[in-house]
Amino acid sequence: RLWIVHRQLAEQMKKLRPEGKLMIISYGPTLAPPKSFTSLPDNVVVQMCHYSPEAFADWEAFKAPKTVYLYNWGYYWVLGFGPKRTPRYSIEQVRLFRENNVRGIYFCGGFESPGLEGPSYYAYGRAMGDAQAEPNAMVAEYCANAFGRAQAPMKAFFDALHDRLEVFSCFNRPNFPAAASLAGRGNPFQTPE
Repeated sequence: RLWIVHRQLAEQMKKLRPEGKLMIISYGPTLAPPKSFTSLPDNVVVQMCHYSPEAFADWEAFKAPKTVYLYNWGYYWVLGFGPKRTPRYSIEQVRLFRENNVRGIYFCGGFESPGLEGPSYYAYGRAMGDAQAEPNAMVAEYCANAFGRAQAPMKAFFDALHDRLEVFSCFNRPNFPAAASLAGRGNPFQTPE
């Protein structure tokens, strides 16, 4: 029912402001695409809050441009100001967005831990320009540029950190509904609601 109202609002906005776009968030009760129709007016942009490959496939029929509301970082996670994502996670996510023609990203928090998450931020940015970026190479490049002669021990430090951080990344993928269901089963990293 909410999508029917959203579609009617988009139709009215198209009449009132034909040059404008209306961004509708796919979140909570509007997470799933509409069931009673298969297209949206061409002035609609869908902002996705779940962005698994399956979610993109569900939205494909609607042909609406997409943006994403990103939950990768932010001190609202139970880890607070500690590191949350690995370069591999970052690069895989950017590749997913590029493959699905995402046109914009809203960062809901982030960049609060540059010391420990610097390689992940760097990998994210580099992957936006080069989808072939490789996580290990990005960490090495970051360490060479940031630490000079100390690059070898810093690379070893970040490799160990990212190895351990994979557990968090595996169970806390806000963009994957399956991970959300796993998190609801007592995952110690889950942020309380």
